[in-house]
Amino acid sequence: MDPTDLVEVTGYHLFMDDGYNGDFTIVYNGTDKPFTAQYTAVGLTIGLPYRFKVQSENINGLSQFSEVAEIYACLKPFRLPAPTKVATTRTSITIKWQEPVANGCAI
Repeated sequence: MDPTDLVEVTGYHLFMDDGYNGDFTIVYNGTDKPFTAQYTAVGLTIGLPYRFKVQSENINGLSQFSEVAEIYACLKPFRLPAPTKVATTRTSITIKWQEPVANGCAI
């Protein structure tokens, strides 16, 4: 084999913590599923920061872990009031709006 040949990925493994900076556990084992690169985490607590890391796999074994990604479990903001006009001139308009309800995370 030429050292410049690429070795195909045969799967990915996703690890996640508990949202409280706890230990990582495997939540997806993608052995022999190289085309799956997506996972939906369920049962999360709104407002917590969950940490994720990934390993890839090929015929030589598992890679090193990726860098850790921290992602908050949040719902979409809601109660978005319409903007209101403050002032106008011939060439400008000033508007204002209220910050929406955060719904679990800082905006």
